[in-house]
Amino acid sequence: MTNFVARKLGKSFVEPPPFDLEKSFVDSSALTPIIFILSHGADPTMALLKFAQDKGFKGEKFNSISLGQGQVGRLELKGRLYERHLNYGDT
Repeated sequence: MTNFVARKLGKSFVEPPPFDLEKSFVDSSALTPIIFILSHGADPTMALLKFAQDKGFKGEKFNSISLGQGQVGRLELKGRLYERHLNYGDT
């Protein structure tokens, strides 16, 4: 099927566009975070860490959470901490 679509419509219809982290960052906010949903073998971690460092997000200004097995509790804790910062202006 993929070959058929590529032949009839062009490769752009079967190949994903390159991900533009800069554009995604501009569209993000504290209430609209960037979330990566990855397929097996995809790992943007190094590119994301470099981008964050280039933008001055280090230490507590940058959080990366893997939602693999057993990680939901960490996400809930981060959510509670984030809500506290919003409620009390403790940023």
